[in-house]
Amino acid sequence: SSPLAVITSFAVDDIETEFTVLASDSTDSTYTLTIDGDDIYFQIDQVNNRIYSVDSVVYWADITRVVPIIGYSGYLYIRTDDDTIAYAFTSGSDSVDFTKKVEFIVLAYDGADAKTYTAELYQAVTLEDSVYWVEQKKTGLALEGDHRLVSLGDTLFLFADNGGAPTVTWSATADSTLSWTEPTAIEGADIDFESVTVFGDALYAIDANGTLYRSTSASGGTLWEQVSQTPLMRLLCADNTYLYAYDGGQIVRSSDLQTWTANGSTDLERLPNRRIHYANYDFRTNEALENVVMLGLSDGVDDYAAAWFKVSSSDEELDQDWGYVAITGDNDYGMAKLESLCMVRFNGVLYAFGYDAEAAETVDGLGYETVYKSNDNGVTWHEMDGKISLPAALNKADGAAIDAAVANGLLWIVQDGGRVWRGEMMYTSAQ
Repeated sequence: SSPLAVITSFAVDDIETEFTVLASDSTDSTYTLTIDGDDIYFQIDQVNNRIYSVDSVVYWADITRVVPIIGYSGYLYIRTDDDTIAYAFTSGSDSVDFTKKVEFIVLAYDGADAKTYTAELYQAVTLEDSVYWVEQKKTGLALEGDHRLVSLGDTLFLFADNGGAPTVTWSATADSTLSWTEPTAIEGADIDFESVTVFGDALYAIDANGTLYRSTSASGGTLWEQVSQTPLMRLLCADNTYLYAYDGGQIVRSSDLQTWTANGSTDLERLPNRRIHYANYDFRTNEALENVVMLGLSDGVDDYAAAWFKVSSSDEELDQDWGYVAITGDNDYGMAKLESLCMVRFNGVLYAFGYDAEAAETVDGLGYETVYKSNDNGVTWHEMDGKISLPAALNKADGAAIDAAVANGLLWIVQDGGRVWRGEMMYTSAQ
């Protein structure tokens, strides 16, 4: 057989951008800003022969002289713009102008096979976005203790333990303001409010016996009916095709709530068992596939939150099992293990945050401060360093539990005590 012709990894070196400014004495001076190449992540789509950055570099970055670091098998060549000739390329040395069309060609060592990849480095056209927070006043929301906030369409549902007698309240968000209904006792089941999960056009939860129940938005989340005979130990998350659970021996999935099939059986001691949040979204290159990220706290993971990932598809041959995102020497950028851990996908990006009790003791009580961001489907998490921050007022109720959800294109945070904040992306023109 012919040797392989394939690109196996793709990264870039630091990107340096030089600026010239006019001083007060009318002379020019220059300075350089550097973007760490380790913070730029790429996906390799072997099916469609595409290489692309997961996120966009800032608009001012000079991407005309970027040095790629490429892992490959065979001989490596590059072709740019409308060139008909491909030139030999030296990884880690030669630079690329990503403002032009770029193709990398790998030729097998025996010359019998070749593969051509289109490579793209996305660049933002505006200044980096920030979140503008507004506290919602006079919502009439009464809330004490831990709670679960989920969105179904443009409606927020808020579940609370209420001293062992769970209640639900809801609010429509279409006008960007909130007026909550009176907390109402849940009827039909003694559901575990922390397990409430959105699947399709309904809400799902399990009770203490692992029985699965469903509720619709028409009932305001108050009426629950049993929908499955299969006992489940833990409800995990959902995507557009499946509802996922842990049955005590493996991760299982179901599309019809009647037939449950195995979907993961390794590292189960690291499955999150509390504060589970999830996000599902289409592949950039293939709408038949979904990325699904699950993040939560696990008794089997000491120093980090437990992140899990899978590729989902309604096509059985393309659907993959769940896998634990291991914290190793090659990946020591795990998500911090925080109280009141939340994860949302907002404005196309994964964000996570929570209460850092250790930081609260050392940094003037600012336990709710750091926001983490993941550009690679929850594999690595990086502090935003103040670029996006949480409402400072969260810290006035030291350690009070929060939960978060996205609805109507806005990020909502509800805190113990009934305080509510609305977060909105602010876009700043590069002009």
